[in-house]
Amino acid sequence: MKRLSEEIGAETKRFAMCVKGLELPGYDPRIMKAMALLYGTSDRGGCHLRGSTLRSELLGLPNPIDRFGYEGKAGLVAELQKIYTLMNVFSECLFANFALTLDDYSTALSSLFEESITPNDLLSLGKRVWDLTRLFNMREGFSTEDDTLPTRLFEDPIPSGPSKGQVVDRGSFESMKDEYYQIQGWDRKTGMPSLDVKKYTISK
Repeated sequence: MKRLSEEIGAETKRFAMCVKGLELPGYDPRIMKAMALLYGTSDRGGCHLRGSTLRSELLGLPNPIDRFGYEGKAGLVAELQKIYTLMNVFSECLFANFALTLDDYSTALSSLFEESITPNDLLSLGKRVWDLTRLFNMREGFSTEDDTLPTRLFEDPIPSGPSKGQVVDRGSFESMKDEYYQIQGWDRKTGMPSLDVKKYTISK
């Protein structure tokens, strides 16, 4: 879609429904504001395999939250991305996220390696990998300007149904993104991870 829009001369950010060149999956982020931030900050673009808020924003697990709201969503996205990163490291089906928790993984891995591995240890591992992918992307030319959504999601309301009239408010999205950078420990202007993870980068 991105290449097609460029070939026909359409405004890419409005015509192509993609983030970082990857087309969006089947979940409209206008109806789930954490999903909007998740798409915008995903390392590979508009992808629900780098995190999904269906469990929290639609099913209300473990606790119901307002899917149209913006408050608290940055922390949710940051945690989900670390958890999904771990699941990809483990090479397991992502649907396991609907049943298993970090406590389950911690118990299983502690038994396997015969040493204590806490949920926080696992989150730290997920964070390290996520920071690495961020550094890789920035080395290849991506920036904070790429952490966004197609223009239509900010401007065109959903025309009908239970989410009629919903858009992603641009100002609220930017506020979520700023809070997200702060939670991740990334520079709030450049989106660059802190210096202590640069030792893990791969030079050209």
